[in-house]
Amino acid sequence: MVSIKILIRGRPGSGKSTVISLITERIRNAKEDLRIGGIITPEIRFGRRRIGFKVIDVLTGDEMILASVSLRGPKIGRYFVNVRGFDEFLKAHRTSWVGSELVVIDEIGKMELLSETFRRYVLNLIDSEKPFVGTAPYYRLPFLDEILKRKDIEVMWIKKEFAEAVASGISKRIIASLKL
Repeated sequence: MVSIKILIRGRPGSGKSTVISLITERIRNAKEDLRIGGIITPEIRFGRRRIGFKVIDVLTGDEMILASVSLRGPKIGRYFVNVRGFDEFLKAHRTSWVGSELVVIDEIGKMELLSETFRRYVLNLIDSEKPFVGTAPYYRLPFLDEILKRKDIEVMWIKKEFAEAVASGISKRIIASLKL
């Protein structure tokens, strides 16, 4: 059987992160001890103002600051990205990706793609047999364009009002593929 490899795309606020959260919750409800690995990259806010992003390992809950207005390093928009720290974080949490039965990545975006380690992990994951659900921005990025050329990647475009339905459909497919 061909493994599920889904990339959810959409504009900011379209519900991409919500879909990942709902899928993770539903899969855990179907089988509590299923190992779900990968990363999520939520915003860091100070009051109403976004000041950066953190990265959280889905399996362990460990986190670090990925980007901030107050760091130093390569700049994407108004944020400085902690590429070296991100690389170290990914290497330290490699078992989250390798040892999991399902991997989710939110998101494959400009900041994350500054990391060669991240790019390598994503390619290895897509080449593996384990199910994968990731999110990506609506715009083009060279690395993303290469992934999108692959025949084993299914792309789903999303709008906020359809996040629940999309998450439900993907969750059912993953549960069936994992025979939960």
